[in-house]
Amino acid sequence: MTTTAALVVALVLVVGAAAQRVTGLGFAVVAAPVLVLLVGPSPGVVLVNLLGAIVALLVLLRVRRDVEPRRLLPVTLAALVGVPGGLVLARSVPSAWLELVLGLLVIAALGVSAHLARARARR
Repeated sequence: MTTTAALVVALVLVVGAAAQRVTGLGFAVVAAPVLVLLVGPSPGVVLVNLLGAIVALLVLLRVRRDVEPRRLLPVTLAALVGVPGGLVLARSVPSAWLELVLGLLVIAALGVSAHLARARARR
């Protein structure tokens, strides 16, 4: 990896971590597209999942007093089931399809986010 690529990755990770800390979500939405393009679909997905788990753990340590354990359990269980499935999928699906699906998911996430922001503004 070139120095420029490493700096871009570091910047993306900082912006993604900041989005995660401020909004409670957003790390993967910010980091995944760039990491997938720079390191490839399969390693990019693995890296996003690993780094996302680290960022979530760091945020959890900071806000642990505000966490309701009964709400955390279903999310944790879903992640424990979904992450291995996602890794298998990332290794078995052709790169072009993964890039297409990732792009569509980012567009969908931005659309949902914009819709929710407008709905909150109307209240």
